[in-house]
Amino acid sequence: MKGRIKSRARVKVLLEISLPDTWGGDCLLSQVYKQAKDSAANIIVQKISASMKDIRVIGKAEVVAILVEE
Repeated sequence: MKGRIKSRARVKVLLEISLPDTWGGDCLLSQVYKQAKDSAANIIVQKISASMKDIRVIGKAEVVAILVEE
């Protein structure tokens, strides 16, 4: 009998994270973008534990929406 063929896959996943952070009306939009990116990156790193060595962050955080409530 021939040896078994083994296949492996690597998958890239795009995540969307709703941040718990809030910013006041006097906060510059550029500051919101920077802090939102930093916050998202920190959340991802915290959620990926050392035991999950097969998962890594491969891209930069991108802000896709800023919601403003009055």
